[in-house]
Amino acid sequence: MVTSPQAEAKVIGTRLRLIVDSKSGGETRLEVETGKVGLTRTLDGGSLEVSAGSFAVARKGSPLTVQPLPIAAQSIVASAGDPTAPTADLVLSGA
Repeated sequence: MVTSPQAEAKVIGTRLRLIVDSKSGGETRLEVETGKVGLTRTLDGGSLEVSAGSFAVARKGSPLTVQPLPIAAQSIVASAGDPTAPTADLVLSGA
């Protein structure tokens, strides 16, 4: 269970990212890569399940809805020991 000022995320066997932003009234963004997460907004008890490839944002005054995660065209994911990982230094530039 992960709790922020705006929401409570119940992990149901998954890989996720939880981003808490306290600026401009505050919001919590839940991104689910694999599995499923139950998200409950603490303000009013509104809840939903966020499945793999989706995200939801909990903030005051906005509906709690599930949306598809945008796919970054320039993402590179490499794990230690991955034979497709770069074998030399990798230099990143740009935004």
